[in-house]
Amino acid sequence: MHLDVVFFGSLTDHVPQEIRGIAVPDGTTVAGLAALLTDVHPALSGRLDHVAVAVNRAYATTSTVLCSGDEVAFLPPVSGG
Repeated sequence: MHLDVVFFGSLTDHVPQEIRGIAVPDGTTVAGLAALLTDVHPALSGRLDHVAVAVNRAYATTSTVLCSGDEVAFLPPVSGG
């Protein structure tokens, strides 16, 4: 199945453009997608462990099962004031 993956904040510095659209096996979860992305692009290692994730603009958990056509957004924590 095909997913659209969006990265925000500092994550954009570590993500090659080609993984913004990705094919994954049916039944992939958010956690599975994060593991796949980290395996393919080691620069993401450790960076996806503490981010919020939204699927189709609604917050999701790591156990959320993804469907073809979903948009998955990885949102790193922000700081500042």
